[in-house]
Parts: sequence; C-alpha cells; structure tokens
Amino acid sequence: MFSNELCIAVFNSYFVSIDKTPPPRDTGIFNDWRGQWINGNYKGCCLSAEYPITLPDGDPGVAQNFAGGTCVWNKKTNTATWL
Repeated sequence: MFSNELCIAVFNSYFVSIDKTPPPRDTGIFNDWRGQWINGNYKGCCLSAEYPITLPDGDPGVAQNFAGGTCVWNKKTNTATWL
C-alpha cells in the first residue's frame, strides 16, 4: 500500500513522536527510499538525519539510517546503496 500522504507521514513519524523536526525530504536518499517502497521493498521508517561520510573509494557521500537498513548516497555518482 502506497500513497504520497502515507509516505510523508511514515517518513516523519519517528521525529514527530520525539517532538523533533523531521529531516528534509528533497534529497536523493528520500527519493530512493520512496522509490524502494513504491517497488515493494519498504525499508522502514526514518531514524536519523543525513550525515556526511567518505566512501571506501574516497568519494564523498551521506548516509541515513532507517529501521530496515542504512542508505548511503554517493555524491559523485548520485547513486544509492542500501546496507
């Protein structure tokens, strides 16, 4: 089951429950998380903001934690990898 309203409510749910501002949704990670759900591969609710990382090959990136895994976004290639 997917709808844009439900998607936003689920993404924001953890942060609303602890009275914090939810992370931005205008990101590559959010769009990939949303796309995974649309394709039947739900990754769970969002549990963190994006945080900067350096990938093993030296490329810059960001990561974000979800109940069903961590998404790593390569800023050089604009691609997501789920851990």
